[in-house]
Amino acid sequence: MNDPNIFKLFKTTWQALRDWVEIDLFAPSSGTQVLVILSALAVAFTVRHFLAPHVRGLNPSGRLSPFTTVIRNLAVSLILPITWWLGVGLAGLIAHDIKYPSHLFDTAMGLLMAWIAINILLRLVRDKFWRRILLIAIWGIAALHIVGLLKPTIALLDAADFNIGTARLSLWMALKASLAFIALFQILTLVSRLLEGRIKKSSNFTPSAQLLIIQIAKIGLFAVAIMVTLEFIGVDLTTLAVFTGALGLGIGLGLQKVVSNLFSGFLLLIDRSIKPGDVVSLSKDHGRVNKMGARFVSVITPDGIEHLIPNDKFITETVENWSYSNHLVKLVIPIGVSYGSDLHKVIEIVETEAKEVPRILADPAPACRLYAFGDSSVDFNAFLWINDPEKGVYGPRHEFLLRIWDRFHAEGIEIPFPQRDVHIRTTVEKTS
Repeated sequence: MNDPNIFKLFKTTWQALRDWVEIDLFAPSSGTQVLVILSALAVAFTVRHFLAPHVRGLNPSGRLSPFTTVIRNLAVSLILPITWWLGVGLAGLIAHDIKYPSHLFDTAMGLLMAWIAINILLRLVRDKFWRRILLIAIWGIAALHIVGLLKPTIALLDAADFNIGTARLSLWMALKASLAFIALFQILTLVSRLLEGRIKKSSNFTPSAQLLIIQIAKIGLFAVAIMVTLEFIGVDLTTLAVFTGALGLGIGLGLQKVVSNLFSGFLLLIDRSIKPGDVVSLSKDHGRVNKMGARFVSVITPDGIEHLIPNDKFITETVENWSYSNHLVKLVIPIGVSYGSDLHKVIEIVETEAKEVPRILADPAPACRLYAFGDSSVDFNAFLWINDPEKGVYGPRHEFLLRIWDRFHAEGIEIPFPQRDVHIRTTVEKTS
């Protein structure tokens, strides 16, 4: 503690509270001022009753954006405190003109201004926990200011300090920085969401460019929140050079994987090798890219399982992107028939039936090619093309094979199964 007379601050605070109660709260004119304040409240309720429905009905286009909805709800919530504040303010002006005491009017106006500020701030802060923290903090500061205890309280908190090198830190500085950062970060989070919605609706950017802009905006807004908070509490940003160097060393030692995934994510967004909607194959599994984040890529496999794959896997490992340059994907399906089958008829049936499957393309045309003479069958490969791999490859494969099965049975073409001929040799014993 730098101030040895900290107990004097407690005494000053207690004395200020007693003076406010005895002089202001129990003054002879307080009863009249309370009646006027309550009358102004009744008028404010009446004004809100008639005005609020008209404000809620301001929707000429039939649709409201999220931001416009927030502004409209904020306007409705401010009708009561603003009307009440105007009524009390008018009463205070009249009291000043006729030389009548107006101390409770001033107190009420201060509290109403705090209420208005809280309404504005809490409409912008979406997280319930931080809303409660800010609510307690703002009402506390407003109450202390009105009764004249704010300065003694600040002095008390500022006296609880300690030094780090040449820098002085106090409890008041920490509290002020925390409140400023929470409020600013929550407001910037709302701005980030609005910006993200606008970018996603824009047709001027590709999905990869949209993700890149959104990620850069989020990091930039977070950095702005930190820098503004430090400036607000009076921290010289040039003194952060040592801290930045230590942070860089910590990142180099302990956060290598996190930083690798972060920068890998930026590279993927810049070079557009992976995009939302692409069908990729990695580590023998394939699926559709659902979302690309700062740390991982969300890939949904055909069985509905969502895999969160670190970004650096797509940089350091071989990735098959089925829709990188185009969405054409070739399906190679093996087919075997018995040696007694008409091979030309088999080719005709395979190519004809493939054209009847809805998702199989006519251009490039389906093709059936003789592959090999196997141990138990004559082997063919059917080459089929689809242009919607994001819907999966099992559907057209299933329908094609089912049609081949039915047609082969109708045409009397046998689909063989592995078999072996076993010859048993017997020996005749010689009799003497």
